[in-house]
Amino acid sequence: HWAIPRIIWKKMEEERMGKDVGRQGTLDGFVEKQAGSVVYTRENTLHAVTQFVAVDDQSLSIANKTMFRNCLVAMRPKSRLHDLPTTHDIVNHLHNEFVRWLAQLKEDIDV
Repeated sequence: HWAIPRIIWKKMEEERMGKDVGRQGTLDGFVEKQAGSVVYTRENTLHAVTQFVAVDDQSLSIANKTMFRNCLVAMRPKSRLHDLPTTHDIVNHLHNEFVRWLAQLKEDIDV
């Protein structure tokens, strides 16, 4: 019985004792509520595309591909050309994030 979660074990014990177990459980404590939707800004888009390039091992030139830019515009039709990140923007953002991460790592190691 040690491998059975407490909630299920308790329910099994109540059923065994003949108690009414007709109530539905809740997900309180198991599911975290999101604070809200992410605001669409140029900085958030740049960060998301940079993560896509770095984590998914994509080419840096993907930012200048017409089909990729069309996908970004499809997600937010009000986007203008200067709102979409370029390869240069992604390289700079990736470099700055890496420098920031290294500085934080060095600070954590020194402590």
